[in-house]
Amino acid sequence: MRRIFAAALAALLALSALPAALAAPGGTVTYRGQSEGFSFLPGSADAATDLFAAFRDIMPGDARETTVTFQNAAADCDYVELYLRAETKSGEDFLSQLNLRVETGGAEIYDGSAAMALSRVHLGTVRAGDSLVLSVKLTAPKELGNEFAARAGEVDWIFEISAFNAAQLTARKVWADGSAAHSGETVRVQLLRNGRADRTAELSAQNGWAYTFDGLDADDTWTIEELDIPAGYTASYRTEGGVVTITNTPIYTPGPQPEQPGPGPEPDPEPEPEPGGPDAPEAGAQLTVTKRWDGEKAHPDGVNVTLYDGETAVETVRLTGEDGWTHTWTELPAAGDYAVLETDIPRGFYPSYAVEGGVVTITNAASLLDTGRSMDAWHLAGAGLLILALGAVLILRGRKRDA
Repeated sequence: MRRIFAAALAALLALSALPAALAAPGGTVTYRGQSEGFSFLPGSADAATDLFAAFRDIMPGDARETTVTFQNAAADCDYVELYLRAETKSGEDFLSQLNLRVETGGAEIYDGSAAMALSRVHLGTVRAGDSLVLSVKLTAPKELGNEFAARAGEVDWIFEISAFNAAQLTARKVWADGSAAHSGETVRVQLLRNGRADRTAELSAQNGWAYTFDGLDADDTWTIEELDIPAGYTASYRTEGGVVTITNTPIYTPGPQPEQPGPGPEPDPEPEPEPGGPDAPEAGAQLTVTKRWDGEKAHPDGVNVTLYDGETAVETVRLTGEDGWTHTWTELPAAGDYAVLETDIPRGFYPSYAVEGGVVTITNAASLLDTGRSMDAWHLAGAGLLILALGAVLILRGRKRDA
């Protein structure tokens, strides 16, 4: 899902005789999704979108700093690409006397005249629930003279976002003759984007024969195919939800049929095995699944995991912090071919799998983001201004010096 929205920020700045503050808290612009658009805080009596109150009353020779925080509070997208552009509307000769510096994450976005003509600059990728902070510094030179008294300038600051929903697709390998016979093998699967090769992944016993492709554009069509199908096997595919199950089945080639012996005497019946003896049935199998979280991103209180025997789903259980994010299946039929897959993967996370002994460890990390997008989306813009004004302050200050 691609959508682009734009919102312009407004501020009122004036030169006066009030003391200069080195830094002050700034405003916040919040994106709330397609239907609600943007909101601005704190605003002012001069403009509802005023985010630069800290720049008011600036004096010649002063340097003021503030911040503008962008918050992605949308519930209808997974992440946005954030852009900034600026256009001077009036008072360019006055604005050109002031210097404006804009940074984000220590990286310089702009440093030059406040008479900005800033082309569309990519500020970063902001996940749903995350934020990005811009640091803004305005400097007025000491030499700013009275000829600029009562002059004003206007600059449009326009934030644009392109909103995306990300998809996931999991590849799962099943061996019809049992995975135990393939414990030392590796197979490759290829992800296709609209029928074209995109990327590959390896499946093996070490990762539970499963891999989740993450950060996929939900607008595209994604499929998975096995590469280099092992000799003597066929591959069949079944897609259910976000899981593609690839089953490799041995190719059966009938050989010469042996001659059938004629009827003979009935064989003696097999003796019943003694309890606990060497011929007793094999004890039930046991399998443990453990969930881990990678990083500090807030995660849900629980996740669902499903136990499979080959292609067949056996049971789905919920893991939570109360049970230590772990569950053990006991007394499973020993002849089963078991695997565990996370189902209903939490939004904003992707799983990876590791299998050692009888323990399957599923680690969830923050989702990857595919940011190589074309911007073929509709636009929504809101009007706002960055207004810098020089009033009678220099004249007033001169009168005080004359007194």
